[in-house]
Amino acid sequence: MLKLSKIILLLLIVLCVPETSFSQGVITRQKKETTVTPSKKKRASRSTTRQSNKLEIVSVDFKNEEANGTVIDGYGSTFYSGKMRHIRPKIYYKGVNKSETKRIYMKFKDPNGNLRQWSGHSPEGYTWFADITLQPGGGTFEMPNWGNGQTSTYGPGTHTFELWADGKCIYTTFFKVNP
Repeated sequence: MLKLSKIILLLLIVLCVPETSFSQGVITRQKKETTVTPSKKKRASRSTTRQSNKLEIVSVDFKNEEANGTVIDGYGSTFYSGKMRHIRPKIYYKGVNKSETKRIYMKFKDPNGNLRQWSGHSPEGYTWFADITLQPGGGTFEMPNWGNGQTSTYGPGTHTFELWADGKCIYTTFFKVNP
């Protein structure tokens, strides 16, 4: 019954969220904002061009590593529960027109939707965060790794990863851990 409810939940996410894709065992969805442009009938007033410095996440890859950064399973690898230690997300972004340092929060959720936190250390409502310097034109950055160096805390199933900035969820994706 639990497996059926997970399948139904994933189907609802895929069917109800715009721009959802499934590739190499990873379901990805990205929220898009709609821009409304004035009707051509309206007379344009004196305008100034103001470029947005809006961060747009293109994709996220994950690798499994030791706490010290030694890679166990590289980006794009298949993950197995018994080998899992720390997940490190690599974020691909665009949309930034000037250099800016931004605090980015992340949330890891287990297959049951429970937020993973480090008691007494994680910011309230998040798993962890990093101050990231974004470069014009886009690029990549890595978030801090998250896990346990002694034993796997990533059980089998589909885990959720979210990125947050300025109090808003800017990207959600999923990664699978095999038994």
